[in-house]
Amino acid sequence: MSDTGLINRDEEHLRLLAIGHYVFGGFIACLSCLGILYVFFGLLLTGVAVSAHKPDAVPPAVAGLVLAVVGGVMTVIGVTIGLLLVLVGRSLAQRRRYVFCMVMAAIICLSIPFGTLLGVFTIIVLARPSVQARFSLSVPPG
Repeated sequence: MSDTGLINRDEEHLRLLAIGHYVFGGFIACLSCLGILYVFFGLLLTGVAVSAHKPDAVPPAVAGLVLAVVGGVMTVIGVTIGLLLVLVGRSLAQRRRYVFCMVMAAIICLSIPFGTLLGVFTIIVLARPSVQARFSLSVPPG
């Protein structure tokens, strides 16, 4: 394959991977916002248990707080991962942060099945010497 064909292939693959990371990152961030429902129902359960003023109402109040905390943590972690994936997509499009892209591609492999496909394809494309050269060319002189 000629050098221009190789460059065009690399550019196309990096463009498609960037789009894939944008879409998957947005999907993960939006899906993780469902954790807000856990927070809502947990606080609702806590409020109902506290307003009942019964001695045995403490366990439902504690359960409500646990539910709210788990939902909040789940939401924060999911939105963070989604935003990191969007940043990976941007980094791929700009040919920057090579190591960050590789690390996130390895981490996203844990998200079966779509994350695994996206992560493996990202690792395969980033492992090419021609792609590594494109990333090293985009580093500004220090």
